[in-house]
Amino acid sequence: MKKILVSPLGIFGLEGATLTPLLTFENDEHAAEVLAGIRLEDPERVPLDQLKEILGEDEIQTHVPGLSRLLKSIGLEAKEVSDDEGLIAAIKGKPGLMVQAGIVASQQEYYSLLHERGLLTTGKLLQSATTGRDKLVIQAILFLDDLDKMTNLAVVRIREWYGLHFPELDRKVENHATYCRLVAFVGPRDRYDYDSFEQLNLPQSKIDQLVDLARVSSGTELKEEDWKPLRDLAKETLNLMEQRKKVEDWIDSVMSDVAPNLKALAGSLVAARLIAMAGSLEDLAKKPASKIQVLGAEKALYRSLRTGTAPPKHGVIFQIPLIGKSPWWIRGKLARFVAAKLAIAARLDAFGGEFLGDVLNQQVHDRLEELRKEFPQAPEGKKAIKVFPKGSFNAKGFSRKDQPKRHGHPGKGGKGRKRPHGKRKFKRKK
Repeated sequence: MKKILVSPLGIFGLEGATLTPLLTFENDEHAAEVLAGIRLEDPERVPLDQLKEILGEDEIQTHVPGLSRLLKSIGLEAKEVSDDEGLIAAIKGKPGLMVQAGIVASQQEYYSLLHERGLLTTGKLLQSATTGRDKLVIQAILFLDDLDKMTNLAVVRIREWYGLHFPELDRKVENHATYCRLVAFVGPRDRYDYDSFEQLNLPQSKIDQLVDLARVSSGTELKEEDWKPLRDLAKETLNLMEQRKKVEDWIDSVMSDVAPNLKALAGSLVAARLIAMAGSLEDLAKKPASKIQVLGAEKALYRSLRTGTAPPKHGVIFQIPLIGKSPWWIRGKLARFVAAKLAIAARLDAFGGEFLGDVLNQQVHDRLEELRKEFPQAPEGKKAIKVFPKGSFNAKGFSRKDQPKRHGHPGKGGKGRKRPHGKRKFKRKK
């Protein structure tokens, strides 16, 4: 049995209280490269063939988990130990053992090398943590969210601004891109003629409606100098929409290389969002299926734990069309099954597995058909949860007009304490 000690100066064999050099680092750069490779368990950075030739077929004990796993990968019998007294004593007395073995002249020189090589190793670890393309995907999907926010704010402002001049157009044109093109390339409503719509590729019926509306519009007049800033804003908004399309296409192409199994199962955007919420592809691969199922629904999950209400059945994976369009009474079962397959897909992509996206996707479709046959109708006594716009309905489902009036002084806005049901308020006589 051989005991191995790893230090910033090299890899050493330990016999009693004596160190025997197995692999001595040539310089600071070489030391940082090998130490980072051991930490990341990267076989390309560690000279495993040289170590295998030196160590032979003996059983090996080491205190470094990464080194033990690397040695196992090349067929050696390696074991990670943390309670061996000899290794513990050698780790604590490492500076003195290095001087005794003649590796360094003094303990001060050992600590100096430890500091320099430790900084270099940390730099390489940080570099490895940021070189993965999944980090680029994370930034891209976050930028996509920022583009959506900026575009929505700009569109709202354009509709309100141009609505002062042509208010009837807001309901007639619901598509934001078409509305911005009308503002940018047609302009004031007195230009709404058939020649102005040639470059917009609108249906003839829509053009007829817009021309008729422009003639009878009740909006204010819009001068040429007043239209120019609104035109520039509409053009910039169209550029943002085009930029979003380019970023979305880039994410779709990159996900084919970064996570092909996840993309085949969840789609490029949902897969990228799962990676962003987990922090990296490797972090997503390390999560259990139960955690992947509720990623994006953490508030609802913690609220259920705090109040005892029903936990959420799905998080961001609801955006997968197969889940979002499935019947509500089987959605939870399907989401649990899809999350399990997503966990398998993430591990295949993160740790260099083969492409099984088509197989996993087929398994999900088969499971959906099984659930449809097993549960063709909604269970009795259960209803789908309806979501209404904020403020339009109260907890009981009545509109605000149906709510009981609050009794207060009319001179103070009519707001006051709600009178208890079945009780009358009497004024005490003075």
